[in-house]
Amino acid sequence: MTSINAIRFNRYQGAMVGDETISTSGGLAYHTSDKVQPCVPELVRNAFGVVAGMATTGSCSIGENLKRDFHDWLLARYRAEIDREGHKPASFLNLDQMMEGLFELVVRQKHIWFSDRLKGEFGFDVAEFIAGHYERNGRREEIKDRDLTRRITDWLSWKNMDPEVDGIFLNAGLFAGYDEQLGFQIYHFDLRDGYWHRVQTCYFAEGSGRHSVDPAMYEFVERLHIDERRGDVDPLEGLVALLAAINTASTHEAGVGGYPTVMLFDGREPIARRQREFSDDRSWLGTRIARAYSTGYLSQKACFELLDGIFFKDEPFESAYDHFWTNAREPERLCRLLRGYKVQPLVDVRG
Repeated sequence: MTSINAIRFNRYQGAMVGDETISTSGGLAYHTSDKVQPCVPELVRNAFGVVAGMATTGSCSIGENLKRDFHDWLLARYRAEIDREGHKPASFLNLDQMMEGLFELVVRQKHIWFSDRLKGEFGFDVAEFIAGHYERNGRREEIKDRDLTRRITDWLSWKNMDPEVDGIFLNAGLFAGYDEQLGFQIYHFDLRDGYWHRVQTCYFAEGSGRHSVDPAMYEFVERLHIDERRGDVDPLEGLVALLAAINTASTHEAGVGGYPTVMLFDGREPIARRQREFSDDRSWLGTRIARAYSTGYLSQKACFELLDGIFFKDEPFESAYDHFWTNAREPERLCRLLRGYKVQPLVDVRG
């Protein structure tokens, strides 16, 4: 399972963070998933300055297919515009229009999944089922069995939430990015209820981790004034709050943990730096810094300076790591806490 999250700081800035643990059939856990990925082709990004990322939860194969199909669809659409006009178009799709196209691919993926399932089990696809008949070797076969028809109809509508079709319905995702027209926006799409929408709150959490991320984020969001929620969230405060919330999810949710992916957006930067991805030692250190702060082993000042250096000022990992332990309170106890020992937090001295 997964924790995928997005937060909007202001018109130009935002972030996506994803974290996941996958279990093997033998009960082993590994952290090699890549749920949050850039999804706008380089040609489109360089031509129009639009950047975006996609994060999915549910079946890994469904998510990967959607990311690949969306990238290919955007690239084909851009090339078709060039072929039609004979040069680069003056404008291209904005984020709303991209999300519309993405959801069409979501619906198509659902149709393909069901057709493959029906073909494998019954010998006909969704279109043939809806028509009520199919032809094989020149022979017309009617689909008349009432029990079979009811069973497939229940599958297609997920009426009884049948586990046999969880593989397609239990998929959802976040799409977030920046374009010059709309600024930074977050979108949520869901196969369970078959919809997409532009997120109106400053953050959104999906996946199994949302049950822990949401309660942890409520306290942060409720302290913000309404104008701050609508586009004046301090980037460091917002990122710390989200990383701390994901840490909470990793403690309470079996499907969350490992190396997180942190993706930052800033529309004021040159195009090459508008979207930056951290999925290595820096992202791991960032979550450790947030945990040390939330448990009182690191002051707010030190926490913010460290995360500012790692994620916004390109401080080398080795330097940030040394500064982390230099600023830590009771580093020996903190080391044990971060290694999973039952160590009491120092929340009474945090500040």
